[in-house]
Amino acid sequence: MKVISANIAHGLSLSSLTTVEAETIANLANELDADIVCLQEVDFVKSRSSNIDQTKLIAQAGGFVTARFFPALVGEPGRRADFRMPGEAEVLNSPADAYGVSILSRFPIVSETFLQVQGSKLSLPMPFVIDERTQWRAIPDEPRIIGVLTLQTPSGVIDVLTTHLSFIPTRAIAQLFELKKLLGAHPVILAGDLNLAPIVTSRITNLSHAVTAPTYPRFRPRAQLDHILVSNHFQVKSSGSLELSVSDHLAVFAELTLTT
Repeated sequence: MKVISANIAHGLSLSSLTTVEAETIANLANELDADIVCLQEVDFVKSRSSNIDQTKLIAQAGGFVTARFFPALVGEPGRRADFRMPGEAEVLNSPADAYGVSILSRFPIVSETFLQVQGSKLSLPMPFVIDERTQWRAIPDEPRIIGVLTLQTPSGVIDVLTTHLSFIPTRAIAQLFELKKLLGAHPVILAGDLNLAPIVTSRITNLSHAVTAPTYPRFRPRAQLDHILVSNHFQVKSSGSLELSVSDHLAVFAELTLTT
């Protein structure tokens, strides 16, 4: 099975900061040709992305049978007063103007769950690479969500987790320890923008990295923030990074075989 993980920056092209059109997201589906796709920074009915359900559109355009969006926040990232953590019922039935993570798959769902985790109260200067130039903005940390789907594959039942952890390292580490509690008896794939170095993520989760490649920033990447980690039930056949038509990150992919 092929797995892709991508921070899609809600479909934003680095050459233009205009509203993201539905056509851009539909075309993105052609670049996400995999059995399991984990996405971060996904919009749900937001004005900045043409008020579309990005997860649903990618699922339809890409022929995925499973598509689940998990909202991390409602409102506009960037100013703390402009966003909030959704309630539990809102995670199950997302309101408009939400932002979060998604899992898409060609395999059917057995079950699903999620875990909401608080962000830090801190704001930090963050680099944004636009037209190959770095701009810095003070950004408040946000609430986060961990989405979990149990999927029925031809080789057996597996758990797939995705999340986008805090950009504040100490908070991201704490969130990763919370995530670890969701790891069960099934073979596990954890894919997402973890904002932590590979050595940290593997030590905390006791999972192995399927991909080792820098992913950020997209131009001249220096750090690996985007990961696919797997339990020892999987064998890695091939892996690497992938440049998409959108985002300031490179995506990562892995060809996996379930051995147990």
